[in-house]
Amino acid sequence: MHGKNELASILFSALEPKIENASALIDLDIFSADEPNGYAACINPHSFCVALNNKEFMVSLLDSKYILVDGVGFSIYRSMKYGAPKSRQTGNYTIENLLLKLGSRAKVALIGGTNGSVNIVGKKLKSKFKSEIVYCLEPPMMDHFPKKFIQDLICEIKKTDVNIILIGLGAPKQEILSRILSLGVKDRKIYIQGVGAFFDYMSGRVPKPPKFVVWLGIEWLYRLIFSFRRVWRRTFVSAPLFIYYGVRNIILKKA
Repeated sequence: MHGKNELASILFSALEPKIENASALIDLDIFSADEPNGYAACINPHSFCVALNNKEFMVSLLDSKYILVDGVGFSIYRSMKYGAPKSRQTGNYTIENLLLKLGSRAKVALIGGTNGSVNIVGKKLKSKFKSEIVYCLEPPMMDHFPKKFIQDLICEIKKTDVNIILIGLGAPKQEILSRILSLGVKDRKIYIQGVGAFFDYMSGRVPKPPKFVVWLGIEWLYRLIFSFRRVWRRTFVSAPLFIYYGVRNIILKKA
């Protein structure tokens, strides 16, 4: 049984090649016969700490093909580790870039949201990117995904010509479901990504941060102001823990 410190070091090392893989998403051709299936997961200080206590979530991160550095704290850690600035490739940027490139060729399934927000997101994606929305699902709140729910969902997806699945359930649920669906539709060329706050921003539920906020890397502060009840734990509990694990890992690697 690994202790938390050792688990953190293992996870840091295992995620690094998947973070490097993510740069290929800019030129991803989901129609290429040579492009293997895979899903992208997002990582930030909070989700890193959650993974240390959630085996299913950790497996979902380790089995992903791409890891998107969605949190500025993780980007700062990598810059300190390598002694050089490391840019981050956020989930929002990645999916917007892909949808813009594909236009009407994007056949999108949306899973997540609350109070009808997924349908609002679908309409906005169609208007902004010309995407074709082929499936929308706003699942009920659940701690785990029942077997029948998964079977029905995979069956419904296979009835469509979907090539992109966006899951906005928050970590760790969206990464866990990404892995399950990736295995369930492995005979199809489908790109799957957890999109975090993307649904909130697109639906207008949460105001989208100004560009200068993104440039400065203070989205965490912006979300803390507008969604305090939802994100306070990641700021005041997970962030200090991540700093400890990150600094410890850097010191050990240099020792």
